Amino acid sequence: MKIKITCFLLIIVCVCQTFAQKTININQGFTETKEYYSTIPYRNVNGKLIIDVFINNKQYNFLLDTGAPTSISKEVYETVVATNMDVVELTDSSGLKDSIQVVMVPKIGIDNINFINTPAFVFDESTNRIFKCLAIDGIIGSNLLRNSTIQFDALHQQVILTDSSKKLNLKKRDAYELKLNEIQSNPFIKSKIVKDNYIGS
Repeated sequence: MKIKITCFLLIIVCVCQTFAQKTININQGFTETKEYYSTIPYRNVNGKLIIDVFINNKQYNFLLDTGAPTSISKEVYETVVATNMDVVELTDSSGLKDSIQVVMVPKIGIDNINFINTPAFVFDESTNRIFKCLAIDGIIGSNLLRNSTIQFDALHQQVILTDSSKKLNLKKRDAYELKLNEIQSNPFIKSKIVKDNYIGS
């Protein structure tokens, strides 16, 4: 139980750190594959989804997190010829500050889909324990997935990744509009809280 709680808290910190004092738009990059429909198995590690990712023909373990920015470990960065984009200062929820490098990864492969020139944060796995806790090499995040439709199938422990929602058996009456953040495309749903005579959002 301790491990599960620790991992959960570290992920929250990782996501909170994306609120940088100096913002950089990481909604960049494109898919080399124009039309795609791919079924990708995942491993459930403490309630987190881990998938196989290929960079430079080498397989890595990445956390799939639609609310976080795409990130790679320092070890992965050192094996990739990535373009440096910027260094940003981050502040987490407790007020601690740190700086982090943002790079552009030439190609990230997920099954038969290649994502080209994707911006990613570089985390030092020796200081960011989420990587050791989940035994991952990076995070597939919202900026990489922003032009894709993703469907989660918990029964078969797989996700479907496609370029068009029309390729999925979806019912419009069950749909709800998602809003996307302008900087990294992390999704959120607008909701209302009703208590007594108070309505908030």
